[in-house]
Amino acid sequence: MNTFGFFSLVAGALQLSIPPYALRLIRRFGVQRVGWFLVTAFACLGLLHLLEPFRMLKASSGSAITVDGIYAVGAILLLIGMAHVETLVSARLQASREEKALQDKLNARIEQSTAALSAANEALNQEMARRAEKEKALEQSEALYRSLFIQNPQAMWILDLRSLRFLAVNRSALAQHGYSEQEFMSLGVSGLLSPEDSGGFLQDVAKPCFGVESRGRWRLRKKDGTILPAEITAVDLKYAECPARLVLAADISAHEREQQQALEHHRIELVGKMAGGVAHHFDNILNVISGHAQALVEAAPGGKTAEQLNQIVASVHRGTCLTRQLLAAGGQQTLDLRPVDLNDCLERLSPIFERLLGRSIILQSAPGLSLPPVMADSRALENMIVSLILNARDAMSGRGTLKLSTKVVRTTEADVRRENGARAGEYVGLSVTDTGRGMTPEIQSRLFEPFFTTKEIGQATGLGLASAYGCAKQHSGWIEFVSEVGKGTEVRVFLPCALRLSSSRQPNISTAKRTAKETVLFVEPDDRARALGRFFLNRHGYTVIEADSASIVFNLWESKQAIIDLLLTEISLPGGASGLQLAEQLRSAKPGLKVMYTCNPEASGPSLAEKPTVIAKPFTAEGLVKKVEQYLAAS
Repeated sequence: MNTFGFFSLVAGALQLSIPPYALRLIRRFGVQRVGWFLVTAFACLGLLHLLEPFRMLKASSGSAITVDGIYAVGAILLLIGMAHVETLVSARLQASREEKALQDKLNARIEQSTAALSAANEALNQEMARRAEKEKALEQSEALYRSLFIQNPQAMWILDLRSLRFLAVNRSALAQHGYSEQEFMSLGVSGLLSPEDSGGFLQDVAKPCFGVESRGRWRLRKKDGTILPAEITAVDLKYAECPARLVLAADISAHEREQQQALEHHRIELVGKMAGGVAHHFDNILNVISGHAQALVEAAPGGKTAEQLNQIVASVHRGTCLTRQLLAAGGQQTLDLRPVDLNDCLERLSPIFERLLGRSIILQSAPGLSLPPVMADSRALENMIVSLILNARDAMSGRGTLKLSTKVVRTTEADVRRENGARAGEYVGLSVTDTGRGMTPEIQSRLFEPFFTTKEIGQATGLGLASAYGCAKQHSGWIEFVSEVGKGTEVRVFLPCALRLSSSRQPNISTAKRTAKETVLFVEPDDRARALGRFFLNRHGYTVIEADSASIVFNLWESKQAIIDLLLTEISLPGGASGLQLAEQLRSAKPGLKVMYTCNPEASGPSLAEKPTVIAKPFTAEGLVKKVEQYLAAS
């Protein structure tokens, strides 16, 4: 093969290798990446073929090898270029893949970060929502607690423990003390307390509170200068970043008034009972003196001795009236309770009122309509009314207006809580109103105390209102009063209503003298009372067998039981058997035996003394004989 053929073969082979290589590049990298280069390469290859005519010319001239060389070099260059493009595109593809891998990794990280950020953002949003809810709840709670503090019915204030100035105060405390909020906040602790308690309270403030503690009773001062007793409860806390103390000041003035009233009522009742107990013993003594003095008067009519005895009897009567007042003050009267029309009672007493009041005091009457009867002892009721009238007359100093009024009163549980001694129900109220000088609080606190009087010593006993008070209590009622200095006093008496039944009327018992007198077994441990009773009964024709105890009776019973018609015994006997047990044993031996009892009202109770078979001690001649005759006549 000549040189021309070799270059032609090489050039042709090189050119033939270009299309497969181009196809390989297209399949590997795609037209979009290498199409531009292949177009350029084939365009260059096409341009080389434009030299073909020159090769024919050269061949004829004998120098065609140059053209084949150009073809070969051009093909080699194209192949080199294609190899370079392959390398470059491969590098770019590798770089692109790495870039994509990095991008994917970056995107994955971004997605993870975004997811984490989203989760964190969601958590933050939830936390913000929770905080917002908490803040809202805190605001509502603060508003609620502030409202509870401001609107609380208990007086409260908050005190700065360092400066002892007030940090907050509620409306109840302002109303309690009479200050405006600005005035109260400008006060210090010392300005709120009474001068006597200021130093002690400051010392108490210096002591810490371990929880909610009661800090005792203190006397606070109102704006008008009056003193307010208060029970202090306190707790230490933080308020506006300051050590502070929340103080609750409970007004105990009403409680102290109730305690004082209860103590006053208890003291009056105690003094009254003491007076009643003393009066009972004096009444026994005076009754014995009176009985014997009357017997001496009957035995020696006329003359100087009789006049002296009458003076003794009159003095004893005055003493007896005084003891009756003492018994009434002590609530130990012997009562005969019957339905009494209060309006009729006032009408019967009207002439007495006019004599007691005189012409310078105007008496006004306002009786209630359809007034139910009261369950009362008419004699005790009249004495109580007269005592009230006399007290009103003395309060007016001889000139003024006195008004008597009655009405039906229905009391409720609230009235019971307001007035000590009151009871719920239907009552008849008697009001005695005067236009006198009125009473100071000091006098009002001792108004019903026995022996208390504002008059000179010797001018009054101080038992009038005390006996009225005891009488009302003994009738299951009570007394109220309203008084103002310079304007007068109103005293209101409340008595329980009686049942409006015709059967409530007591049957009339014949008191006619009996021609045949019975034999009475009189059992009385008191020698003087036994001697006086025997004297009264003997004087009225009764045969009396005496004994001082149940043991003496048992010794006499076998020989005397046939002639004994009536057993008259004291209920409280010394020794073993009481009067009730003695009567039971004697009646078992003699079923037809009549029995009556004597008793002391303070020992046995007024209700027992009101029974027809019971004679209250001390007894008078008329009372003893009348009860015995009534009982024997009815038996």
